[in-house]
Amino acid sequence: MQAVGQVVEKAIGKAAAAKQTVVSNTVGAGMPLTIESQLPVPKVREVLRLAAERVVHSIIPALSERRVLELADGVGQHAGTLRDHGARLVVATEIGAANSVVTTDAVSRQYLVRAWVHRLPFRDGAFDFAIANLLTPYQGDFLRALKEIGRVVTAGGTVVLADFHPFGAFARRGAARVRPSESTFRGVADYYKAARLAGVRVTDVREAFLDEGLRSAFVTVEEKQAYRALRDMPLVLCLVAKKGGSGEVAV
Repeated sequence: MQAVGQVVEKAIGKAAAAKQTVVSNTVGAGMPLTIESQLPVPKVREVLRLAAERVVHSIIPALSERRVLELADGVGQHAGTLRDHGARLVVATEIGAANSVVTTDAVSRQYLVRAWVHRLPFRDGAFDFAIANLLTPYQGDFLRALKEIGRVVTAGGTVVLADFHPFGAFARRGAARVRPSESTFRGVADYYKAARLAGVRVTDVREAFLDEGLRSAFVTVEEKQAYRALRDMPLVLCLVAKKGGSGEVAV
């Protein structure tokens, strides 16, 4: 319990520092600087995808003979890495579309599925490990999505969740916003509470920032200017959670 509590304190401390970075970045007469105000939406999504990929790949453990579920806006972002880590089966699920299943050849050990994140077409406990990239307009109700993901993971299984950082400078309104209006979480503690309600226990927290590792994604003069304006902005919050067990963190 003490070790998990230290993880919480560390995460909240880092997130608070990240929030201060965002607060200090303003333009004009106190107008907040947002990533959507500096970059077109397709570029924002590319940067978020790259940031999430870096942090998630740093977490993936050995998956020898495990059944793995990947959920994302798009198909198979981590599938190759998951197979390289030894997964026996990978089901890459594109969320936000009607259910349909396409089977690849048996050698790939991979299935492609389209489904709603709140209504997954899998039996209870079908997977040992799940990765959910919820940086998507199809996320909707985060708690409901997390409960459904938890349902299809076996007891003792692991869930890795990448979501919009609660202290990231994302637009809160307007047609260009990338974070869905249902995403109302405003702090790290909100994610711990949601995890507890969903029956999973957070064991680790990682953050991805717009740092030197993403500089190469900014190519044009305008993009490089945006990089300088947005540098060090928090982009992605990544949670690692276990299903079942005791020791949930009270926050």
